[in-house]
Amino acid sequence: REVDLQHLDSIIQTVGRLSNLNRGLILLSKINNRQFVDVEKLDIAELVSESLENFEDQIRKKQLAVRVNLTQKLQLESNLNLMRILIANLIKNAVFHNIEEGYVHIDLNGQMLRIENSGLPNDHDPNLFFQRFVSDKNADHSIGLGLSIVKEICQTLGFTITYESIDALHILRLDFLTKV
Repeated sequence: REVDLQHLDSIIQTVGRLSNLNRGLILLSKINNRQFVDVEKLDIAELVSESLENFEDQIRKKQLAVRVNLTQKLQLESNLNLMRILIANLIKNAVFHNIEEGYVHIDLNGQMLRIENSGLPNDHDPNLFFQRFVSDKNADHSIGLGLSIVKEICQTLGFTITYESIDALHILRLDFLTKV
């Protein structure tokens, strides 16, 4: 029956969210326990481009205007898995918490990656932005761990991450500092 299908769909969505939550908490635990030790030379522009390709369908679905400026190459000695997760979470945040026909601007310059996006005005205290389980009430897909994972990775790798919100403008700035 239709009502049974709706219940099954709800159960499947809940199990999916719990599974994502479990994976996120395990990842945070691994980061805290410094289980990502392999280091190699990474091209940050290449990782940004790779991540953007992974979100191509969501970008197209929301009809987002994406502007990317990766003209200044930046190479770091770091852990590939952590850097992929870090950059993917930042781009995912800019895409999923955006508005229809909004925009995402990504700039890599010097020792900094800056991601600016349109969206709804921020109704959270900016000081809570990187805390666990703080998510947009209107975002069904969010478990509230993405940016806390970003913060943990940044602390582990010695980077600085900042967030600024001006009305419906959101800016995440990742400073790589001395990691070059």
